[in-house]
Amino acid sequence: MSKDGYILLGSHKTPSPGGGAHTFTNIPAGYDSLTIRGNLQGNRNTALTYIQARFNGASAAVYDSWLNYVDENGSVTATWSLADNVAFLAATGGAGIGVWPCQVETTFFGVSDPDVYTKWVTVFGYSGGLGGYGAAGCMGGVWKDKSVVSSLSITLNFGLRTDNITNLYGRRT
Repeated sequence: MSKDGYILLGSHKTPSPGGGAHTFTNIPAGYDSLTIRGNLQGNRNTALTYIQARFNGASAAVYDSWLNYVDENGSVTATWSLADNVAFLAATGGAGIGVWPCQVETTFFGVSDPDVYTKWVTVFGYSGGLGGYGAAGCMGGVWKDKSVVSSLSITLNFGLRTDNITNLYGRRT
């Protein structure tokens, strides 16, 4: 166990361009929180794409997310995505802007408590350096389901670039 109480539960690396979800299954119950830490970038030739998640494979309109970030053009986005079929975790660039993966850390709370909704908060950022594209900000939200989280899938709306890495940690207090 680490000094801050986090235990590594799993790790994924995307083997090829356009790779599928990083899915963590059989997550043991009893953790107060789960944390995803990773380097993620989209595979599409675009300046901006979204890192998304689903809990227990739920694809119904049960995710409310708030998005708050400065995008690649310096514009501020502050909005809600209500009753969506995915959880929005972060914004990142696509393969067309170079190898500039987004550094992401998302913590999920209430994951083992059947009496509360699961909530999350993310801090993230990526940059191409002086004159390059980049974004930074935070996102969060709520999964309007009181099920214990037993699986978690991390995806991008246009597929993952090669060598994307995510690590899942659990913490018990």
